Amino acid sequence: MVNLTVLCPAIRTDRWLGLYESLNKSYSGTWELILITEMEAPEDVKEKFNVKIIKSSRSPLQKQQEGLCQAEGEWILNLSDDQLYIEGALDKAFKLIDSYKTIVVMKYLEGPEFEYPEWHRAVMPFKTNYDFMKSEQYYLSGTHQSSQYKHVPPSAPILSCCLISNQVLKEIGGWDCAFQTQAIGNVDLAVRLLKHGCKYVIHKEVVETCGHMPGIEGDHSALHYAQVEDDEPLLKKIYDGETCDRQTVIDINNWKLTDEVWKRRK
Repeated sequence: MVNLTVLCPAIRTDRWLGLYESLNKSYSGTWELILITEMEAPEDVKEKFNVKIIKSSRSPLQKQQEGLCQAEGEWILNLSDDQLYIEGALDKAFKLIDSYKTIVVMKYLEGPEFEYPEWHRAVMPFKTNYDFMKSEQYYLSGTHQSSQYKHVPPSAPILSCCLISNQVLKEIGGWDCAFQTQAIGNVDLAVRLLKHGCKYVIHKEVVETCGHMPGIEGDHSALHYAQVEDDEPLLKKIYDGETCDRQTVIDINNWKLTDEVWKRRK
């Protein structure tokens, strides 16, 4: 039995070896890395005994769901291919698990550090973006405008970096692939996990660092437009009405109903 499956929708081939090596230093248990990609993997990645490659041209969230269906690990870690894990950090995160319904929410640092302007500090008492990301407040849905809807609990966790059991994900059907991006699909997942009786704990330490492309910079434009034009309106439609009849359990094979080639990145 594999302890951990790492799901990674991936397009940046030059980063994969570094990601792999950081995971190897961060976690000492048995693990597998599943890269879900339309790209050709470098030889130094393909030769790793615990790397699986799934060919897919779907959206990032839909790729992630494809990977979940083939995951063998007891626990699931979902990530992007611009992330690097701190040595020993995942080992510490595993110590916080007390049942299969525990969600371990892990802190991360994104992009370069910068100071917030004075008006922002008046609203949020953090001098820099890193100060904010090191706080527990950052990892709650109520802190972020994109998830502030009537039927999204403000205390629902942000699941950008987390450990969730394979069993509990498959009990509720994983991610809803009507969404295309992880950021918004994770909000829906968090609400459904809480309804399913899961509890979360926020790890006190920073576990990983990741890159950041704001707006439409670099290869981020497809994600940006999918989030603001498609996913955020869909989340609002589901969770911001007078009532909410959102199902907790969905079909785990819902990714098969999506376009085989993501239209945002054709």
